[in-house]
Amino acid sequence: MFRKILIANRGEIACRVIRTARRMGIATVAVYSDADADALHTRMADEAVRLGPPPAVESYLDIERVRFGDKLRFVKEIDPDTLDRLVPSMMLQPILENSIRHGLSSKVDGGMICVRTSLSSGRLHLLVEDDGIGIPEHRLAALFDQGIGVSNVNERLKVLFGDDYRMWIDSKPGEGTRTGIEIPDLTVMSETGQELSTTG
Repeated sequence: MFRKILIANRGEIACRVIRTARRMGIATVAVYSDADADALHTRMADEAVRLGPPPAVESYLDIERVRFGDKLRFVKEIDPDTLDRLVPSMMLQPILENSIRHGLSSKVDGGMICVRTSLSSGRLHLLVEDDGIGIPEHRLAALFDQGIGVSNVNERLKVLFGDDYRMWIDSKPGEGTRTGIEIPDLTVMSETGQELSTTG
């Protein structure tokens, strides 16, 4: 009989394994990267060991900084009160990818991306803004249906929060694009099995 097992899975699968092991009297050890530091399975395990690279968003931006050099400027305007708030993992990266790939990559002089977070009336607000080439009006109207990154983020938010969220995109050709997300202020982890990470 095992006395302790290592959990290398993530999300709901890891949570199920941990619950089963607990019922059997077996201790669990979860391995995690910084991106999973506040994930439910990491908190449920008897022990947690940090492994791996930094969060996906930071890794992605590091790669893009190497590609674009000084042409890509990234600004964070993070409300300190939001640093320990929980957000769905892999929510910001697709939006940042869109800003770089579609908004800035074709600009000779590059551009800037700004990420802002704030809290208001029990809601967490996230805003990604770029000064890229913008999105034509006819494409903007179809983004939630045809834009892979945007539609995936929107569908994930819908699964997690039902009607209790808002996602919007505002863009002007030649000026840039703003993508906003508003979700409940999650200060504690609920046992939904969905992966969440902090905004910091």
